[in-house]
Amino acid sequence: MDLIVANGRYLSVVGSTIDAIGKQGRPTTMPEKYHLNRVARDNSERYHITFVHPGELKAHLADKGIPKKKQHHKHIRSMVDEVIATFGEPSTWEKPLDLGLGLLEQQEDEKDRQQQPDKKQKKDKGKKKRLGADQGDTSKDDVTVTAPPAAAVTATPAAAVTATPVPATTATPVSTTRHYVSYFRVIHWPFGQKIRAHLGLPPTSFHITVGFDPKDVHHSPKGPDTILLAPSLKQDPDLLARWVSSAVHYPKESLFLQRLSHHLIKVDLGHLAEPWQHHLKTTESP
Repeated sequence: MDLIVANGRYLSVVGSTIDAIGKQGRPTTMPEKYHLNRVARDNSERYHITFVHPGELKAHLADKGIPKKKQHHKHIRSMVDEVIATFGEPSTWEKPLDLGLGLLEQQEDEKDRQQQPDKKQKKDKGKKKRLGADQGDTSKDDVTVTAPPAAAVTATPAAAVTATPVPATTATPVSTTRHYVSYFRVIHWPFGQKIRAHLGLPPTSFHITVGFDPKDVHHSPKGPDTILLAPSLKQDPDLLARWVSSAVHYPKESLFLQRLSHHLIKVDLGHLAEPWQHHLKTTESP
């Protein structure tokens, strides 16, 4: 990492290590438009890891009694400076560890979406939209700080658009379902969790978004439970060692632990799952 990037909505880190994980981690089966959607949303080819999310930053500013937006950037800059003063230059931080390719899918009924209009769309009405992406902050809202000399989710795919046939004599509106898909690299980063704890924030599911369509999937954890084990191993066989060494840190990611345990047994390495077997027994007990 070599930069902490701050804007009016969140704090993130960028750097060559993160770019390498993002670029090398794009699945070959992912359509190019997924990548282009991400670039359009971020207004950058660079990849990033968010370590303070929009809602968390908003709550932090509110707790500090800073209601005026024009004062936000000054406080956020001070917040970043304090992180660097405490933990050192980002280039010296412990590097994040790639745990593999994650996938989340979301179904949204068009009728429900129309009944609940997007507040952000109302606020940004009249602004130029980015193709296939959420509207972002304007460039004047962005502040880059350089370190001194950072919806219900289902796993069942569905058609992008489905129509419910109705009699031609009725005026009943056609109901459609929108299908959202998000690919990302699941990240194990204990040092980042330490920074969050210092800021009074709980652990989070660190990840690097590599592509999505038509929008990113939010409000669901992007942790080890979302990892596609077989495709990830095919792309990088070294991931197995990382999973074994980091699994003990994820006692609540029962789906990941179960899948990993089954794979280890399949390849005659079941003994490697012993450190977290008790978590599986606790999860499976009635």
